[in-house]
Amino acid sequence: MYKDGNMPLLEEKDNDMFTQVAVLPLLFLLQAYPKMETKGIYKTQADFIQHHLEFEAPLSSKKIAIRTHAFSDGPAVTVTMDGQKYYFLKVELFGYRDGNKDYRFFNNETYEIVDTVGFYIYARTGFEKSKGSIQVTKYYFSKTGTDSLQSLTLQNLKSAYPERTGFRYALDAQFSSDRKLLAYDAQLKCYKVKHLFQTEQ
Repeated sequence: MYKDGNMPLLEEKDNDMFTQVAVLPLLFLLQAYPKMETKGIYKTQADFIQHHLEFEAPLSSKKIAIRTHAFSDGPAVTVTMDGQKYYFLKVELFGYRDGNKDYRFFNNETYEIVDTVGFYIYARTGFEKSKGSIQVTKYYFSKTGTDSLQSLTLQNLKSAYPERTGFRYALDAQFSSDRKLLAYDAQLKCYKVKHLFQTEQ
């Protein structure tokens, strides 16, 4: 953490992440942890699991402002509290909370945590050069909250769990393409791939 004066101010063109993160056009998921309209930062994965936030405040609070500089993928997070600025490097943090959404930092980039049951699923929305001004959402996963992120594909899932033969066979049987891995079961209130992960060894 760096206090004001020990690190140059980040450029003002970096807009507040909390006002500009694209809302994912996906089904809402019943998460394994409570969601409240708060903001703050998670220093560690344990803090995230235990719902412990540093600089925690109601989302509407003006006393604390958190800027993640996500659109420039800058390396720092700026927290302003009662006129005092604090700086954190993203590599020193797990992530942050914005309203009813949680995010993880990885390689200075920001990923929304979509689901944590069994393994983590993330989403990241941004613009692709090949698609002009169209926003594209891509999905990723990690075996735990500290492992590296990988693209959410059938091959990557099977490679991540070579010992789970039943799960690997079920993936081939149930999903004909990578994009169908996000199929949602409204009755079970979970993603189908997560149900398979929990039931197929």
